Amino acid sequence: MLSLSSMVAAFYLAEKYGITTTSQLAGKSGVLVFGASEEFMNRPDAWPEILKVYNPKFKEIKSIQNVGT
Repeated sequence: MLSLSSMVAAFYLAEKYGITTTSQLAGKSGVLVFGASEEFMNRPDAWPEILKVYNPKFKEIKSIQNVGT
């Protein structure tokens, strides 16, 4: 579950960089840090699929704990 502050940050960054689609996010990924749970990173239908389809090159990838679980 996303916290309110992380949702606000996501909306701010999307507006700042003009991101409205996943492919646009992948194109801007070099200036962004991506954070996700270990579960998301290891699910075959999640991160590996994003890598295969969009090939983002984030500046850094961080593992984060699920909040609220």
